[in-house]
Amino acid sequence: MIRSKVTQLKKVKPDKYPKVPSKASIYRRLKALEAELIINKTLSKQSEKLLRYKLGRQFIGEDPLDRIEMDAIYINLGINNESCAYLGTLVVMVAIDTCTRCIVGYSVSVGKKVSESADLAIECLKSIVARKDNIYWPCHGVPIKLITDATTAAIGNAYKRMALGLGVMPIITVSGSPWKKRVLIMRT
Repeated sequence: MIRSKVTQLKKVKPDKYPKVPSKASIYRRLKALEAELIINKTLSKQSEKLLRYKLGRQFIGEDPLDRIEMDAIYINLGINNESCAYLGTLVVMVAIDTCTRCIVGYSVSVGKKVSESADLAIECLKSIVARKDNIYWPCHGVPIKLITDATTAAIGNAYKRMALGLGVMPIITVSGSPWKKRVLIMRT
C-alpha cells in the first residue's frame, strides 16, 4: 500500500520522490519511527538513558569518515584581547567522526553578536577535508555523511552547495534534539 502511494506521488512530483523504496526499506523506516516513539514516551531517566545508548550504539560509523557529526559550541564567558577590551562570545563549530571519535575539523568565530553562520559551517567543512599542518593530527578527508542541526549555518545554500560539490551527503536534523541525529540515520 505504501509503495503504491509513493509510486503515485512519484508520477506527480518526480523530483521529490525520485526512488520508490523497497519493502525492506519501508519496514526499516517504520522500525525507526517506532524507536523514536519509544524514546518520546515517558520513561524513567535510567530507562531513557539506556534506550538512547542502545539506539546510539547501532549507528556508530563502521569506517572512518563514514559519518561525521558537526555542531556548534557557544562559550559565553566573553573573550578579551591583549588590552583587556571585550571582544564578545566565542563560537566553535566542531566536527567529530563517529567511528574513531576523533575531531576531524573545527572553525572558530568571536564577536559581540556572533552566531552559527554559513561561513562558520563552510570553514568547518574545509577543515574536515583539508590536510592538517600538525603531523599528530592525521584525520582528514571527504566524509560520506555529514550530520548537522537545522541551524542557519546548515540550511544555507552556500554550505549545501559546497558539501554536495565535494560529494558529501548533508543530513539536517531538528535543532535542539541531538539524539535524533542517530534516529534520523536509520531512516536514510
